[in-house]
Amino acid sequence: MIYLMKKSNLSIVAIAQTKMMIKDKIPEGKESEYKILKDTNMLSIVSRICYYDGEVIYYNKNFWTGTAFSEVLNNFDNHTLLDYSGEKIDIDRFKLELYSNSDLLENLDGKAGEASCNRIIGNNIVSIFREECSNAILTTISVIELATKLESVFSLLISGAFKEAYSYLSSIATDEFLTTERINKYIAMLKSADQFTYSI
Repeated sequence: MIYLMKKSNLSIVAIAQTKMMIKDKIPEGKESEYKILKDTNMLSIVSRICYYDGEVIYYNKNFWTGTAFSEVLNNFDNHTLLDYSGEKIDIDRFKLELYSNSDLLENLDGKAGEASCNRIIGNNIVSIFREECSNAILTTISVIELATKLESVFSLLISGAFKEAYSYLSSIATDEFLTTERINKYIAMLKSADQFTYSI
């Protein structure tokens, strides 16, 4: 299914089977006011926004279901949003992630729902790791060695076990890719994104 979202209020205004069919539903001359989405879960969208006015808010439920709507959406130019690599985010990307992230985080069905949500986010974090690794120029460690080193972390992320993943990351030996700064960044992202309610 293809969905048509009105950017001004993030509402879905039309559904169709193909992109061509959905384009017919956009009023002539109003193309810039709408966004075409592949599906409501937006699982193909990997959230990149990590920093809001200097704070880590990666998949943070309070931010994406509250602050993002109440303070940022209609006041975007007075805030600074950066992705995980420190690049500035534009309003269109913010709105895309706002819709996707708030939809994912809004209604979590108990601990099972929280764990399921963590698994989705965990896969996205693995994708970011892979992107950063593929963009890095490595001279003292191979990609295979790095993948082997991170195998346990990836396994924990994919299973949604964020607390265990950042605990493991905090004890991992640094190298030219896994610098102290990068490890600390991912630990902060995991703590921000962890949806699971712990008993202790």
